[in-house]
Amino acid sequence: MFSMRMLGAVLLVAATAHADSVNSVNGVGLLTVGVGGKLFSRNGHSALVVTKTFPDKHFESTVYNFGVADFGAPGFAWEYLRGRAQFWLASTGSLEGTLSFYAREDRTVSYQRLNLTDAEADQVVAKLEQNARPENAQYHYHHLHNSCTTKIRDLLDQVLHGQIRSQLQGQSSPETVRVRSRKHWAGSLAGEFLNEVFVGRLHDRPMDAYGALYDPFFLSRTLEQIKLPDPKSGAARIALAAPAKVFYQQERGVTFGSGLAPIYLAYVWIALVCVLALIAWIRWPSPRLSAAWLLLWLVPLGVIALLQTGLALVSTIPELRYNELLLSFPFSDVALVGLARRWRRGESVTTFFRAYAIFRIALVVAALIGHATGIFYQQPGVLVGLSMVCALGLLAFVERSRRTITLCRPGRLSGCRVFPASL
Repeated sequence: MFSMRMLGAVLLVAATAHADSVNSVNGVGLLTVGVGGKLFSRNGHSALVVTKTFPDKHFESTVYNFGVADFGAPGFAWEYLRGRAQFWLASTGSLEGTLSFYAREDRTVSYQRLNLTDAEADQVVAKLEQNARPENAQYHYHHLHNSCTTKIRDLLDQVLHGQIRSQLQGQSSPETVRVRSRKHWAGSLAGEFLNEVFVGRLHDRPMDAYGALYDPFFLSRTLEQIKLPDPKSGAARIALAAPAKVFYQQERGVTFGSGLAPIYLAYVWIALVCVLALIAWIRWPSPRLSAAWLLLWLVPLGVIALLQTGLALVSTIPELRYNELLLSFPFSDVALVGLARRWRRGESVTTFFRAYAIFRIALVVAALIGHATGIFYQQPGVLVGLSMVCALGLLAFVERSRRTITLCRPGRLSGCRVFPASL
């Protein structure tokens, strides 16, 4: 539960600067909202709070939220993946009402007073009011460049004449977007697979500290490190943001993990593919085992490849379009379904499948050379390793199948006679 006494105390502090002024802007604060149980809330949230006083000394608070969207609208998730999701800035009511909303969602909420001059605070509010107008409010969302947090970052930097960017210049983020995202998506399998499998190379590029402020929690911590002239004494310098005060603390908690479930699964998958390949090789000819081995990796990787290719074609989001795994997991793998059917019937392999097996290995070798030379850098590398294990096994089984003629009744292992192909 959030403390109304704490809320009142903080707002009174924010509202005492100009209690004698009429409708004066008394303060601007930053709200940081923790992760929630829903998928779209796993990355946290940021909003700005404006407090005003009136002649009778009472004050009002208004929350400006850049993260407003109709998440329940039909097709919203599809538009989000395509990079066409519409978000907008809106005033979402008082701080008390906002806290009640997030308390019902059981998400931690903290508040930081921003140490702005009167003129700077006035500019922030003027820009918020202007951008909240219906004709200006909407924008196309992008998780790194155009989000609730980056909108606040850029607005403050503009009002402060670039002081945030300049003080962070030359500093690099210690983590890539992919590594940072693992912490947010941990415990959500859908989010973890999106982060590791469907988001491409741009999440593994080095990032500067200003760009890393897309993260609400990193923004909150970093604004405490930005130093500005003290509004009360120009000679001294104080932090842009005061230390955070928690208004509401999450009670139930959200299930977290390492965020590495897809990577662990890839290692298990490699082991299963190798074990089943060994059994099928020892028991050769074994039509059902060889077909089962092929389908063990073909079906899931083929579906993933089709989804990756589809996203690359329809999305305008660069992070979804430039995916190096398209080279390791080509959508053409679906053609191998025909090979699985031939093996199950005990038939030999055509020249087409041999050529495809060689082509498949060449693709993975090209990916490995790209990583070795630094041209490619997308992580995690274990997925490329999984693709190589599958490609090598494919070529080995295809070559062995071509060198034997299996005379079996379709779908049966008993009564088979195997001869060298040269006979």
